[in-house]
Amino acid sequence: MELNSSYGNHTTAESPDPSTKHPPHIATDSKPKYVLHSEKDTYDFTAQRCIEKPTKYTVDLVICLDLFGACCVYQIIIAKTIQQVVHTDAELEDLSYLRLYVLSLLVPILLLCMIRTLKYLAPFTLIADVFIVTCVVATIVYSQQTAPKISEVPAWKDVIGFFEFCGIVTFSMEGVGVSLPIENNMKNPKQFPMVLFAGMTVVVSFLILVGFFGYWGFGEKSISPVTLNFPSEM
Repeated sequence: MELNSSYGNHTTAESPDPSTKHPPHIATDSKPKYVLHSEKDTYDFTAQRCIEKPTKYTVDLVICLDLFGACCVYQIIIAKTIQQVVHTDAELEDLSYLRLYVLSLLVPILLLCMIRTLKYLAPFTLIADVFIVTCVVATIVYSQQTAPKISEVPAWKDVIGFFEFCGIVTFSMEGVGVSLPIENNMKNPKQFPMVLFAGMTVVVSFLILVGFFGYWGFGEKSISPVTLNFPSEM
């Protein structure tokens, strides 16, 4: 009788309850499971998932300041480049022209920022890539026209120069803010590490080429952007 009772209790414990949808002996968790590569895979959501909820707003604030500042710098770089093409050397020091070009860029940049789907930005990215490659090649060519002997170029700078270098490198890598959006828009997100490795290899290679040849050819008198160091009669 005890055996029958024990067996009955055992079978009752293991028999699935028709009112439940879960198999027996499988613990259910009322908390939602986080799924990778979902629409919530953003930097703020990742920070909240890993640490605490207040970090979500901190990450949003830091990314906003970082990308907003970087976009402001890029807008000034574009305006300086346009000013160099349009105006003479004597007018390059006039900031009033620079402010006008920055203001004129406001509308097209705002229109581009309204495009939230990355695939629609792909054509603009391809055009930008062509200009980037052209700029890298031009930097190498024009720097060699005025480059001194490599032995005459100082290999190291002072402590202040080191921190300036750190700031330039940090600014050059600010594209990290779009890493997760790219992964979320990929058809196969599992290939993202390979895509990231290939992309960063190209980016770092271009930065090394421009930095090395730009400093070798134009030296301490080099100004930003590097295109302003090119001869004006080109």
